[in-house]
Amino acid sequence: MNSPDRKKTKIVDRFGDCYLQRGNLRSHHHLLYAALRQRDWKAGFKPLTNKSHLNARDNEPLYCLNEALMHLETVLRLAQQKAEVASFGGELTESLERYLSRVLDPFQETVTLEMLVEVIQQIQESK
Repeated sequence: MNSPDRKKTKIVDRFGDCYLQRGNLRSHHHLLYAALRQRDWKAGFKPLTNKSHLNARDNEPLYCLNEALMHLETVLRLAQQKAEVASFGGELTESLERYLSRVLDPFQETVTLEMLVEVIQQIQESK
C-alpha cells in the first residue's frame, strides 16, 4: 500500500514538514490537508447545484463537507477513547485501530494522532 514510487505532496506548516501520499484520499483527508497547511478548509467544499447530484445526496448541498466533519468527529472520539483505555493499560479493538490508521496512513507518519486531535479541535471551533 505504501510503495516508495507513489507521488507525495509536501505539506509545510507549523508542525514542520509532512507528506500526504496521493491515491485513495477521502474528503476528510482533503479537509485535514487544508487545515494542516493553515488554509481555508471550507473553500474546497462548494455546495452541490446539480439536481441529480443533490438527489443522490439526500438534497444536502454540503453533503461532502458534512461527511468529512462526521469522520473527523469520529476520529476525535476514538482518540479520546484510546487515551482513556491506555490509562487503564488496555487497547482499542483491532477494527477501531484500523480506522484510525486509515486516516493517518496517507500522511506517512509525519502527522501523529496528537497533532490530528489538535487540528480537529481547531476545525470544530471554527465551524
